[in-house]
Amino acid sequence: MSTPRSAASARTPRWRVRALAASRRLGLLLALAQSVAYPAGAVQPDAPARLPLSAAQRQALGISLVSPIPVAAGAHSWPATVVAPAAQTQWLATPVTGLLSAVHVDPNQRVRAGDPVATIRSAAVAEAAAAWLQAESQWQFAHRESARQRALVDEGVIPQARATQAQAAEAQARAQRDAQQARLKLLGVDLSALRAPRPDAGLPTAITLRAPVSGVVAEIQASAGQRLEEGTAVARIVRTDRLVLSIRLPAAQAAGLRPGTAVRDPQGRRIARLGPAPAAVSVAQTVELRAPLEGAASGAWLPGQSVEVQIDTGQAGWRVPVDAVFRIGETSWIYVERAGALVPVAVEPQARDAEGIVVRGPLDPTGRVASGDVAALKGAAMGIGPVPAGEAAAETSANGASREAGNPQRAPGGVGGDAGTIGRSGSRP
Repeated sequence: MSTPRSAASARTPRWRVRALAASRRLGLLLALAQSVAYPAGAVQPDAPARLPLSAAQRQALGISLVSPIPVAAGAHSWPATVVAPAAQTQWLATPVTGLLSAVHVDPNQRVRAGDPVATIRSAAVAEAAAAWLQAESQWQFAHRESARQRALVDEGVIPQARATQAQAAEAQARAQRDAQQARLKLLGVDLSALRAPRPDAGLPTAITLRAPVSGVVAEIQASAGQRLEEGTAVARIVRTDRLVLSIRLPAAQAAGLRPGTAVRDPQGRRIARLGPAPAAVSVAQTVELRAPLEGAASGAWLPGQSVEVQIDTGQAGWRVPVDAVFRIGETSWIYVERAGALVPVAVEPQARDAEGIVVRGPLDPTGRVASGDVAALKGAAMGIGPVPAGEAAAETSANGASREAGNPQRAPGGVGGDAGTIGRSGSRP
């Protein structure tokens, strides 16, 4: 006759039994790593500790060993974006309220200074032309009257005060005319057509917005048929002779690049030089490096265009898997196999690509690098951080298996106990 415990065990699914066994094995490995890394009463430093794990233990933790690949000093590739400095941007806005009757350009189209960009139709244009014609007529009359009054004063017919009054009236009329003329120039109305109108010509009712500088139409913010209020932006034009490259890099990598370093296109042609790197609060930040385009490259590319550039770092390194590098504080680390144990080595990330990450540090081809679930291994070695997902899942399965087996008491936090609390400085609720 079987005992209740054996009967309950017979009813436990095999996958739960395997999960319980895996949880106990993982708890053993993490407890071993924690006890070796930090003896009782020791103060944990800001770096991972040496871990004497066997091949079986590494396999249980999902850790594999790969050899670093040496990378010769040379150029590394980074993505960049062509941008225009704020000083090289010109906005075109409608000076009157009216209808946008036509747009003469397309986005990314190159234009010369004075090329038509858009046409605005508005009754305010005719009103401004009429006001200028009226002010011009009044000034001409005041000018002739002032000349006549001066002639009469010279003949002694009238007193000097009459001539002085006529000159003041002429000055006021000239000011009114100049103000109306300035408004017409702002609207872009041709004054010569108003001074010598054709017999069948009426007052103008439309104005043409023209490109203020030579460059490229970076943006059009209105469409034909749209009614616009005075001051509404219509288009943005960017000068293409002073474009810059915006290159975003981790601060740790940007700090190793010198101002003036050549920036090259994928064909190896120099197109720009790096500017100074901005200050960063932490090496974990991402900073923006700017490189003004030089020569023909400045006029050949368009704002907003994404390109790939090469920057000569002048530094050799080692290419390792991306998941082999982890951070603690401000320092990047990797685990290297030395003398049968995993030893932490501080490295400096240089560049990242599809094949891995290039780092600088005291590595050699014979010292294999730990890759895989290094984050969980780091947390176990440091004795900090939340329980990895694998531990939590195993723990849940183990607890469920333990309950189904009729064993409500959890194992102590040693070998075969709760994997989530093994080697921790405190218990988890």
